[in-house]
Amino acid sequence: MDIERVLRKNLIVVKESPKKKKMETVMHEYGKGDLKSSSGEKVKDKKQALAIAFSEADRHAKKANTGNITELKDQKMKVLHNVDPRELMAGIDVEFEHTNDRQIAEKIARDHLSEDREYYTKLKQVETE
Repeated sequence: MDIERVLRKNLIVVKESPKKKKMETVMHEYGKGDLKSSSGEKVKDKKQALAIAFSEADRHAKKANTGNITELKDQKMKVLHNVDPRELMAGIDVEFEHTNDRQIAEKIARDHLSEDREYYTKLKQVETE
């Protein structure tokens, strides 16, 4: 059974790759006749199979994304705490030349400093040469 066709027919759009993969797996089980409900009975109704597929896909996506979100938060906190204040101030001054919004200038400076902690020192050296 082609999951894309079933989803299109029911006007359902699934963008997340982990969800889509899990749904394909569940619908494949349904197509082979191996899908069972929580009571242990074989699923014979396509709508019930779709409901199970969505439920399992959501559960699977939540498990997959939980670790990623925690890792991203940890990385952002490290970036916020590991910035040299002098580099940050220099960065804000440089980026403030391109925008009138101090918060945007700070965000851009932090982004540059997260990639290279001495970005603005190196930039100043290049400009003086």
